[in-house]
Amino acid sequence: MFWILMLLVLLIFGFPMMLLFAALSVGIWVVGAVLGLIWAVLTFVFNDAATALLVVVALGLGYAWGKRRQEQGRTGP
Repeated sequence: MFWILMLLVLLIFGFPMMLLFAALSVGIWVVGAVLGLIWAVLTFVFNDAATALLVVVALGLGYAWGKRRQEQGRTGP
């Protein structure tokens, strides 16, 4: 009977605690990844502005080209 009670206590309290700690660790990891991405982008922009501007221009041209293709109703390559 003791082991059944211990199993019930583990299931009732242990499983939610495990989920809580898993959610916290994933949340901390995601925050770190986002902050690292922001740091990488800012470092790239401030240290190599010409290349960053070329990337922005290329993204803008690609966006305009894709929008024009969608308006024409074309899909695929």
